[in-house]
Amino acid sequence: MTNRRTFRKIGILILVIGFLGAGVAYWTAERQEAALLAKMRAEGDDTDPSLSSEDSKLYNYNSELNMGKGVMLIQRFFHSIGQLFRGKSLPFTLVTISVLAAFSCFALADRSPPH
Repeated sequence: MTNRRTFRKIGILILVIGFLGAGVAYWTAERQEAALLAKMRAEGDDTDPSLSSEDSKLYNYNSELNMGKGVMLIQRFFHSIGQLFRGKSLPFTLVTISVLAAFSCFALADRSPPH
């Protein structure tokens, strides 16, 4: 088997696994969100479940006052990165990573010698 065929097969495999994984992650996120909303309604809680304590202005003000602006920017950056791997954002992250990895394999297949 040539390098080109191997890289193309690996790229296709990455795409298939990435899209299947994204589908499962989306389905799981939907079910978890529905279960959480049902539990909150049963308890009479009407707060938004997507908000955390880190989203409040008071938390941001106190953190910036205690740690400084630079640390707050770094903390926000890592919080944003962490949000990419939670809930309904995870499937889109998985699809993006798998498409980029598959296209890298396809590019390597085009650059490899035909033998």
